Amino acid sequence: MTGRAKRIYFLLKNKSKENETERAMILKTAEEILTLKQWLVFRMKINGERNKEIAKKCGVSEATISEHWVTGLEKVSESCKYMLPVLRFSAEKSEGGRFLCEEWNAL
Repeated sequence: MTGRAKRIYFLLKNKSKENETERAMILKTAEEILTLKQWLVFRMKINGERNKEIAKKCGVSEATISEHWVTGLEKVSESCKYMLPVLRFSAEKSEGGRFLCEEWNAL
């Protein structure tokens, strides 16, 4: 998983008023570009469900869920790369100013 994908996952998991707009943009992008299976796994994962729980609900292996999750997150990450300045601003705020610009710029 790329650093950008990890940042997007961080924004999705950490719901706050500060990153509401970014979350909505990311979720809309995901809805538009992911397959239905990837979208369902994506939504369940950001809502905190574990691979084992999702696999049991869907009747597939954990490896299949993991593949859909990683592939989906990478697709969303690639599509959202043009939103990086917005995402960087949000990450700086959400981490209380401890965000390292050098790390972000390396993505």
